[in-house]
Amino acid sequence: MNLRATNLMAIGLAMAVIVLVMLVYSLAVLERGYVALEEGQIAGDTREAMTLVSRHLDSIDATLRDYASWNDTFEYVRDRELEYEHENFRPELFQNAKIDAMLLFDRSGQLVSGREYNRSSGTLESVRPSLLGALNGIPAIRRAIDREQGQRGFVRLPGGPGLIAVEPILHDDYSGPSAGAMVMITALDQPMLESYPPIDGRPIRMIRPDQVPPGIEIRLEGAEIAESGAVRAVYVNDSTAFGLFPIEDLDGAAIGLGQVTVTRSIHQNGMAAVTSFILFSLLICGVFSGVALWFVDARVLRRISTIARQVERIRDGETARPIPDLGGQDELNRLAGSINAMVDDLSTANTRYRTLAEAAEDIIILIGPDRAIEYINPFASRWFGLDWRSDLSAHSLVPGSEEVWDRLLARAFGSASPVRNEVELSIRSESRVLDCTMIPLSEERNGIAGLMLIARDVTERRQHEEDRIRLARFETLGAMAGSVAHQFNNLITIIHGNLTLIQQFRTEPEKVGRFVHAANRATDRATIETNRLLTFAHGGEPILGSTRIEPVIEEAIELAGGRTGPVVTSRVEADLPGTLLDRRQLVAALAEILRNAREAAGSGGRVDLAAGMATDASKAGLPPGEYIAIVVGDTGPGVRRGLLSRVFDLNVTTKEGATGVGLTIARSVIRKHGGDVRISATGPEGTSVAVYLPVTTPAEEPE
Repeated sequence: MNLRATNLMAIGLAMAVIVLVMLVYSLAVLERGYVALEEGQIAGDTREAMTLVSRHLDSIDATLRDYASWNDTFEYVRDRELEYEHENFRPELFQNAKIDAMLLFDRSGQLVSGREYNRSSGTLESVRPSLLGALNGIPAIRRAIDREQGQRGFVRLPGGPGLIAVEPILHDDYSGPSAGAMVMITALDQPMLESYPPIDGRPIRMIRPDQVPPGIEIRLEGAEIAESGAVRAVYVNDSTAFGLFPIEDLDGAAIGLGQVTVTRSIHQNGMAAVTSFILFSLLICGVFSGVALWFVDARVLRRISTIARQVERIRDGETARPIPDLGGQDELNRLAGSINAMVDDLSTANTRYRTLAEAAEDIIILIGPDRAIEYINPFASRWFGLDWRSDLSAHSLVPGSEEVWDRLLARAFGSASPVRNEVELSIRSESRVLDCTMIPLSEERNGIAGLMLIARDVTERRQHEEDRIRLARFETLGAMAGSVAHQFNNLITIIHGNLTLIQQFRTEPEKVGRFVHAANRATDRATIETNRLLTFAHGGEPILGSTRIEPVIEEAIELAGGRTGPVVTSRVEADLPGTLLDRRQLVAALAEILRNAREAAGSGGRVDLAAGMATDASKAGLPPGEYIAIVVGDTGPGVRRGLLSRVFDLNVTTKEGATGVGLTIARSVIRKHGGDVRISATGPEGTSVAVYLPVTTPAEEPE
């Protein structure tokens, strides 16, 4: 199937998918959006209904608190003054406060007096026994009496849920214990609910939990409403939905459900809009698909097919004519012009590159995937002493060195990137060194199609480099000789001076002992310097033994001058593992690093040493494994940035009169232990040196 047919099919399929996605989106996503809006409306209406009930309860509670704090009420309950009952138990109070019953209890919880309002006749009657029975088990009355704490909420009445408010009866100055409790009750029956403002044109209803219609779908859970439970939006049919909120008594028991009936106008209007949108979208998509297919085919696909056919003919050598003008000034016509220009440029470049290769003074050879020589430039022909012929292979270039050459070719053919090596070959009984770069020539379909070998004879350059290295070694030996002479001259002076003092004070044993001790220390120092120089010269290999790092650090601090002037602090992690090391060599190496840090910090500075298990060994470029890190930091002026990377090189120093050998030898010792050392600046001032030592056991000694 060609590009044109594939693209037409893809465009048609894409249009069908777009239409399908629009249908799914319209039916699913938009409908869910309308349902969400509808649920929000139901939740809002339900909250409004609960707010109306809560306001009624607030009004009852406010009226009750006013009455319960009257001195007259207190004295009536305490002294049973009947005049209070005639003055306060009036139908107007029940009508204005919208209450159905008012009761007073003494401190023992016994009913003192109470009246129940008959709404139909507008008169007051005695409290029904069934109402007293419903109130008998309410702990709120007892709490109001004992704790002088009022409560309000819902209560289960003989006819269904009701509102209740309970307040302790107190003096108007709230002094003394309560005389009892005062209770006001309103039944949330349908006539009372219909007295509230309607919600969405319908009154609030109250039902029992078992009256929820079976099979309804609950869509909304967990939305908080006022101080009462969760709102639930339930759908009964396509035109009606209910909003329910639970009614719980003062003890948390469910006693009913408030119900708000909502017309599903949002969903109905929304689905009508969705239907119109779907029909309009289908029409638009159909028209757009037809126009798009015609335009893409006429203006793009047919012209691309023309370009592809002509490019294939040029590639196969069937024609050298350029791609004809496609008409118009758009990108495809410019693409055809660019391809024509590219073909011309490639032809010109091919000529130039061949001319460059022919004139180059480097070896340039093209090797095919079968190891055949496809091109060899004149310089390479002269260097190898071969002329190109059709059966010339890469093995013919280096008779006698085929094994080395084959390994290099195999590596280059197996690599996706250029391979560079210096190869020593025998050419006409003479040893020559080639710096070879083999560049894989890859094709998208066939993988590596061959190699380009670019090589240069570097025999003379290598000889010059060896001569330069040999000269540098002589210079290093000269510097080392000067350093050795300087160090031993100082030590001999110390020994000679102490021997002279011994002769002078030979009759004073105490002084002679001090001079002998000083001479012995100088002799020990000479031994240490000798071992350091042997280490640097690759002759003083460390004598390894299992050692803990803490005593090595303490000995190095003492050897470097102690802990004062400047202050030297050390912090070593507990339970560091023991490792194999040459204690004598490592003490000397650490002492050299500490000595340099002390000199950099000065008398008023500070040197901090910390030792622990390394967590950054991989970042430091060390082989995998466990390492102990010893970090020495100072507060000195720091090292110049250009000198920071060279402080461990031989003869590099910032101190006048110094030889620049100490840190070089220290690094040599640490590396012979299988570790390494890193230096870094810690800020505008100060330097940090990190020593890494591998954790080894006798079974895994470093090579």
